[in-house]
Amino acid sequence: IVDYRSTLSLRRLLGDRVREATTANNLGLALHRRGRYDAAAALFERALELGQEGASPKERANTHLNRGHLNLDLGQTERARQDFGEALGLYRQARDSDGEAAAWNAIGKAFLEEKNPSSALQPLQKALALRQPGRLGQAVTLTTFGVAYRQLNRLEAARKAYAEALPIFVRLGNTREQAVCLLNLGWLESATHRDDPAFDDFDRASGLFAKLKDPPYLAQALRGKAEVLRHRGLLEDARQAMEAALTEIERHRFRQESRTTRASFFATQQPFYDFLIDLLMEMHREKPDAGYDAQALGVGERALARSLLDALAASRTELGGAPPQLLARERGLEAAVDELGARRSRLAEKDDKAARRELGAVDAELAQKREDLERVNDELRAASPRYAALTQPQPWSAAEIQSQLLDRDTLLLEYRLGLKRSFLWALTPDSLTSFDLPGRAELAEKVSQVSGRLARSRAKKMEISADLQLAKLSQLLLGPVSPLLPGKRLLVVGDGALQTLPFAALPEPVG
Repeated sequence: IVDYRSTLSLRRLLGDRVREATTANNLGLALHRRGRYDAAAALFERALELGQEGASPKERANTHLNRGHLNLDLGQTERARQDFGEALGLYRQARDSDGEAAAWNAIGKAFLEEKNPSSALQPLQKALALRQPGRLGQAVTLTTFGVAYRQLNRLEAARKAYAEALPIFVRLGNTREQAVCLLNLGWLESATHRDDPAFDDFDRASGLFAKLKDPPYLAQALRGKAEVLRHRGLLEDARQAMEAALTEIERHRFRQESRTTRASFFATQQPFYDFLIDLLMEMHREKPDAGYDAQALGVGERALARSLLDALAASRTELGGAPPQLLARERGLEAAVDELGARRSRLAEKDDKAARRELGAVDAELAQKREDLERVNDELRAASPRYAALTQPQPWSAAEIQSQLLDRDTLLLEYRLGLKRSFLWALTPDSLTSFDLPGRAELAEKVSQVSGRLARSRAKKMEISADLQLAKLSQLLLGPVSPLLPGKRLLVVGDGALQTLPFAALPEPVG
């Protein structure tokens, strides 16, 4: 990263716009891998702008491909597909078969992100036909094929694809792709309830991602371990693994500079919170008096706090009284940690004595920079409480909500929609009760039906139909707490489709 930045500055000074575009693309790719999404996006945009003035089709294709992968990581699949399509056309123009294969592979990945594996097969077949046997590109496409086969429940075909790809990554010494393949193999073994090999694959993947300093992938591997531990009945161990995964996600989220990017990234990570909430509610069913339902509510509040922060946070220079010199030191130390982390990743992929000796020195320097960064963060928190509140918001616990927000006349209803089941927590100043509800898709469909009928309820026939649907939905959403409703003022915290529902329109449920 340091070398790319120096080269980029030199290209600008020399006015070499074409080579500046190439360097901006390379630096953007490096920063993307280091998790600096905003800086990477700006560099890709700059590279494409400069590339219009003479860059080759292949160079412009590389930038579109890289920007597409960035958009894919942010859940922006339509934008990603547009970039991949541009890359494909440019690679064809350049007669670059390797690039064309990479673009077809990326298009297949975009379909897989949308859980549309059938549509992914054709582009992946085109990619594989262009790949050279035994090379990195072939192994990458085989891994992507494995994901498609797993989504199609063709599990043996997926296992065969991973088994062919993994030795190629190991032979070539490509740690990142090896870790990705192990992660996907872990999900395959987990799907077939082969707990021991699944856990081993997730464990190996998490170790590699930790060395590579890749928080999103590390979080996925930790979640995989948590799922295996949960299946084994080791619920507390699973909870600890998920807490570690959320820590990685939240650290990575805060590293993004723009609130739009933070929100886009965070939106893709909600299944992690859903999993931990569901796990804690399972623990609550086993031990109703252990307070796990309150912990589950706390995780929901944690997700809400982060989402609210993404909506409200300004840039760091606007965080209300944070001393500029401390902010400058913080940015400098974060950049140093990034650069040392990237250097460590490169050294970790080598296997020679010189690299191992240098690795020890880099680890020591990295540990010192992180200690310095933590010290500066402490100083910032002390100097600017508003900065601390915005950068590290503390979610409300159930006890704090009960003691500080509620009075005897108020009932708080908080909903969290999950894939298989959703949850409702009802809080008064001296009680907390929780209930299971249907999954997200079923509730969203019912809310949609009610909204449609309400919109057409001026006609008498539709008014009657809307009233019936509202009564059914009220019974589902408010029926479990009907004994608590009389005489209470309701505070409702919705989630997902429930945020569009006018709760005031719901009739009182039948007790």
